[in-house]
Amino acid sequence: MNRKNFHVTCQRFGIDISKEAAKRISEHVTIEPVVRISNAFIHHHSSINAFTYLVEGGIYNTKIGRYCSIGSNVNIGQGNHPIDWLSTNPFQYDRTFLFKSGDKYSYKSEYEGYIADSKNRRYALDSIRRPPTIIGNDVWIAHGVIILPGVKIGNGAIIGAGSVVTKDIPDYAIAVGNPARTIKYRFSNNIINQLLDIEWWNFPPWELHKANVSFNNIDEAINQIKEYKKFNKLTKYNHDTLTITDILKFHNDEMNNKLGGF
Repeated sequence: MNRKNFHVTCQRFGIDISKEAAKRISEHVTIEPVVRISNAFIHHHSSINAFTYLVEGGIYNTKIGRYCSIGSNVNIGQGNHPIDWLSTNPFQYDRTFLFKSGDKYSYKSEYEGYIADSKNRRYALDSIRRPPTIIGNDVWIAHGVIILPGVKIGNGAIIGAGSVVTKDIPDYAIAVGNPARTIKYRFSNNIINQLLDIEWWNFPPWELHKANVSFNNIDEAINQIKEYKKFNKLTKYNHDTLTITDILKFHNDEMNNKLGGF
């Protein structure tokens, strides 16, 4: 499908994405608007929920919650290579890793002509397959973080710059290091349990601002949201999720219609 000016079409749907990221985002990605994707490249069957922004890096087979802040040079959920085969190189099972070459390359026809057994791809995927990486709501992932595939980051967690996350991180934990470990929690157990109970991320920014929530006073903010929820004075955010495939189809249909009008 044609992706010329695809970023403009995405923006119309509430996906604030850069021109370069729009060229490379996988068709299988699901998004709940509004989100911002600066120079992050989203691969495979990932999903991103509303009010989240991603600055730069690679996201693979990852489910990202609402109100997340994901910094630059971040790599999340990237797959592994089989380590007990002849080689760790994907040439054995994946032809999408063919490098570009031209007529001055002596082995061009041989290099582009060999066939990788499709069974090998299936065997490779089975041997390295991991469950999706899960990023909760209100998670802050700082610059240069690596999160291994299959890891779960709890709601409200913070991952410090340069950390390598190899195992699950609890709700509202602050984790740093290589491998990352929890050094403290943002709040007391009592406050964390209340935050998990009210699930404030179910509400859009305008509802929380309209309610004059005291964002800088955690106890007061929790009590305010509890009170508003009790009397149904906060409206939950509800927006259909969109797939890049559907938006691409809309984009190409519009382009074809414009061309047909000349």
